[in-house]
Amino acid sequence: MKKITLFALFALFVGTSLNAQKVGHINSLDILEVMPERQKADEELQTQATQIRKQIEELGKQLEQKYVQYQGEAKDKSQQENQSRMQELEAEQKKLQELQTTGTKELEAKQNEKYKPIVEKINNAIKKVANEKGIAYVFDSSQQGVLVYIDEAKAVDLSDAVKKELGIASK
Repeated sequence: MKKITLFALFALFVGTSLNAQKVGHINSLDILEVMPERQKADEELQTQATQIRKQIEELGKQLEQKYVQYQGEAKDKSQQENQSRMQELEAEQKKLQELQTTGTKELEAKQNEKYKPIVEKINNAIKKVANEKGIAYVFDSSQQGVLVYIDEAKAVDLSDAVKKELGIASK
């Protein structure tokens, strides 16, 4: 009977200690915001976005000028010529829409390309800090739906430690 009781207490102790996992949280948006790499990436993305926007604006102005010109000359042109000009304008309008779509896709791809190593660097720092602090679970408090409640007194905020690991000064 003593052996069973001791075994039960031992099992209870081991089970309880195994379930007592430390939980921490970070704010990934706060960390990302202060990353020098993110700031550089955003500058490059802004430059590319400005170039694409200028191309679209220029093509749009050209299209509008042609439309005004063709409207003014329509009375002096044959129906067939006006129809041909209308098809030309429609083709250029389609080209403008394709440029907008392509530009958006290019910017999204460039953003993914620029942000991927930054996110990987943050994730590696989070893993390293969590391992050093014996944290089993890390939640991101900046993502809605991921963390419903946090008891600040009991939780461990790893954001500053992750920033330190990345060599970034905390605010």
